[in-house]
Amino acid sequence: MPDDVCAQGEELVSKMGKPEEFIETLYDILRANRGKNCEVGVKTFCTPVEIVNELAKHVGEAAKEHPQEAFELFKTLWRNGSREEMILVSRSIGEIAGLVDHEDYLKTIMEFVPSINENEVCDSLAENALRYMSLEYPADVLSISRLHVRNIEKWTRRFALLSLKNVLSDDNFSDYESVLNILAPVMTEQDPDVRKVAISVMKDVIQRDPRRSYYFMKRWAKTAGSSTAWIIKSGMKLLGMHERQDLEKILKNV
Repeated sequence: MPDDVCAQGEELVSKMGKPEEFIETLYDILRANRGKNCEVGVKTFCTPVEIVNELAKHVGEAAKEHPQEAFELFKTLWRNGSREEMILVSRSIGEIAGLVDHEDYLKTIMEFVPSINENEVCDSLAENALRYMSLEYPADVLSISRLHVRNIEKWTRRFALLSLKNVLSDDNFSDYESVLNILAPVMTEQDPDVRKVAISVMKDVIQRDPRRSYYFMKRWAKTAGSSTAWIIKSGMKLLGMHERQDLEKILKNV
C-alpha cells in the first residue's frame, strides 16, 4: 500500500473526535484516490476497495480509544450511504464490538442490513462486525440468523447465512441441529448469491457433524427440486461413499 495512503489514514484518525471534520477529510481522501472503474447505479466515490480497507485498519484501531464516540460516528457514516463509507464501517466497527453495549450493538448492525445492496458490503459486515458477537453471544447471533433467513431481500438472507458461518468457526460450538433448522428455509433457494453461501454453510456443518447432516440432506432429497438438488450435490461430496451413493439414488428417483 502506498505510503501516502497510510499517511492519509493517520490524518483521518486525527479527526475521530470531530465528526464533521472526519467526514470532510474522508471525502477528500476518497476523491483523491478515485479509481478509473465506476459501477453505474451505485452511490460511490469510485475509490478502490483496497484503499478503503487500508483506511479502515487505521479507523478501527483508533476507534478502540473512544468506542462510544466511534460507534456514533459509524452510524452516521452508514446513514450517509456511499459504498466506501459502508465498507469502511463494516471493516472497522467490529473492533469496538466488545467495548459497547452488546444489545445496542447488535440492534445497530441489524438496522444497517436493509440498506445493503451489494456483495462486498454484505460479506464484510457479516464477517467483521459479527465475529466477536458470534464467539461471545452465539445464541443472539443464531436468533438474528433465524429471524432474517426468510427475508424477501436477497442480501438480508445472505447476511443471515454468513452469520451462521461466524458461529460455526468457533471450535466450542456444537448446536448443529439449530444451524440445520435455520438452513432449512433456504434449501430451495434460487438466487445464486444466496445459494452459494447456503452450500458453504452446509459444508461447514457436514465437516463437523456428518451423520446429522446426512439425515438432514436425505429428508430434503426426497422432494428435491433443482435448487435443492444443487445444494445437496455440492455438499454431499464431503460425506462417506455409502452416504453419497444413497443420496444419489434418492435424487435420481425424484
